[in-house]
Amino acid sequence: MTLASMIGGAAPVPGGAGVIEVGLIAGLTSAGVRQDQAVAAVFIERLYTAYLPLIRGWGALAHMRRSDYV
Repeated sequence: MTLASMIGGAAPVPGGAGVIEVGLIAGLTSAGVRQDQAVAAVFIERLYTAYLPLIRGWGALAHMRRSDYV
């Protein structure tokens, strides 16, 4: 994961989107994980680390606005 993140940081793509996933999939398949399972695992990891926190944060911000905290 560290090597994939380093390569993703050097890539000219914002946030290394796509590059990190390819590196993680390649690393998992070279470790013996089937490719279809590696793809599913990487995309589930991206969902949980990148997209679900945004949804929870939006819900928290909406609640705080309704309660006049913000």
